[in-house]
Amino acid sequence: METHYDNPTRKVGAIDNSGLRITLTPTLRPQEAGLLSVGVVVNQYQIIPPFHEAFVSKGYCSENCIRDGLTESNHQEIKVFSALQHSHLLGAAMTTRHFRNGTEIEPLITDPNYDFDFQENRVLPKERSVYPGDSFRLDCTYDSRLRSTLTFGGLSTHEEMCLTFLYYYPRMRASSCSSQVLYDNFNLGSDKKAMYQYLYSVDWSNKTQAAEFEQKADQSSIVHACTGDGFKLAHNHPQMFVEQDDQTSYTPPPPVCS
Repeated sequence: METHYDNPTRKVGAIDNSGLRITLTPTLRPQEAGLLSVGVVVNQYQIIPPFHEAFVSKGYCSENCIRDGLTESNHQEIKVFSALQHSHLLGAAMTTRHFRNGTEIEPLITDPNYDFDFQENRVLPKERSVYPGDSFRLDCTYDSRLRSTLTFGGLSTHEEMCLTFLYYYPRMRASSCSSQVLYDNFNLGSDKKAMYQYLYSVDWSNKTQAAEFEQKADQSSIVHACTGDGFKLAHNHPQMFVEQDDQTSYTPPPPVCS
């Protein structure tokens, strides 16, 4: 459980008296629900340039993580019944995309008009089954036109996140399935300082320089992390891959008009 407080105007004397009541019972339900977070690892490797109307960060949850999470928990499938998409102040749109054996099926949840002040868990109209071979990609679109400096991933409201929290049953061992860009296509080696020097040398108001950053970032390797309680050690080791565009995109059915 987490409680977040935001006091941007630094108001003095504000007191919170909210709380919750926890009830314990020896009578357990047949199924134990779980929470799986998918998206972008929360750290400064998430980089959002300024002056951008629709910059997209992509977070991956690989089929290996889903398959191993199910296998190690002795489950054939899980059923997602609710989801919460989460980004911060720059968030403008979010879509949690669902793939099955490399083919995109209907998105799990989409919000084309994301608003930081109106976040809520959304119960899905119909429970969504997730099987071995399934994977997810979270697309977070940011509007940074009112910022003049870089925005990095982080815990602060003025930093950014790109996460979806999936509520499902029965519970499996995997609890986090995420990714981050390595920026290894910039020919700067592993020197973090050199990367930051490059970032702060870019004229982000120059569309050519900004587009060059986007192109190189999109062509960089992505490291994938899959962790959870009781998971075997091998799953905690990052797996590196480069995004492929050979997946079949989802085509929504034509609307039915009455």
